[in-house]
Amino acid sequence: MDRPRARNRRIYYRYSQGGSRCDLDLLGAGICPQGQVSWSKPGANPFSKVLPGYSAARPAYPPAALEALWEGSPRRVVEFGAGSGTLTRALLARGAEVAAVEASPSMCEQLRADTDPEFFASGRLKLHCADAHHTPLPNGWADLVVAAQTWHWLDSHPACAEAARLLAEGGHLAILYNQLDVSVPWVHRLTRIMRSGDVRRGDPPPLGEPFGRARRTQVRWYNTVTAEDVIALGRTHASYLNANETGREKMQGNLRWYIYRHMGHCAGARLSLPYLTDIWITERKLPSNGSGK
Repeated sequence: MDRPRARNRRIYYRYSQGGSRCDLDLLGAGICPQGQVSWSKPGANPFSKVLPGYSAARPAYPPAALEALWEGSPRRVVEFGAGSGTLTRALLARGAEVAAVEASPSMCEQLRADTDPEFFASGRLKLHCADAHHTPLPNGWADLVVAAQTWHWLDSHPACAEAARLLAEGGHLAILYNQLDVSVPWVHRLTRIMRSGDVRRGDPPPLGEPFGRARRTQVRWYNTVTAEDVIALGRTHASYLNANETGREKMQGNLRWYIYRHMGHCAGARLSLPYLTDIWITERKLPSNGSGK
């Protein structure tokens, strides 16, 4: 997929489909200074159109990635862009108190539906349907601010400023990405068919003050799924959610052809999908006077 192109104040992604060059209208998306996408008008965010089964289709995070997050044994965690709660529930399972921040009402509904209500009742989980750049949480509340699969949707400078406001002294900001390992040829072709965006090169995420350069931990792992699970995974990506019915049918048809005919898998066949999980962690820097304020 090429870089976004502006045309008549609309934003398009250009991609290849069936040998032709196509433009995907992102319906009001704006390009932030660092090249991330921000959704500037109601209904533009593709994740406002989340479909049933979204949460079940998304991959979990491997234990080694969660271990890397657990440096300093954080007690209170703010999660930017919590989505349907895949990471949220893993954080709760490790004993953290979590403030989940998610801008999409439909995602908030999925998170609430898929999470044990006892976490809400006990106060260990608070869900805020809010913009990660401007959360309703108090200063210095968190030991860890984490963004999983979401940093590229945010404007890094205000997001870093908000993370710094939320973090207690010595707190950390962590950025996670689960992506299919496109160094494997058949997986690379799979991601092209799904237009999944799993092509990050492992460069450090853009950060602003008061955070220094992030250190990276990479975890290689395999997710065992059925052929049908792979097809369902294709329905969770922004390119699919933003497409019209014709586009969606074509994407799913191409995916079924690749899995069942080209690769020769039968219904119910089990596949090992290779993943890379990158965990970037940086500590909030103290000002030169060491005051932390």
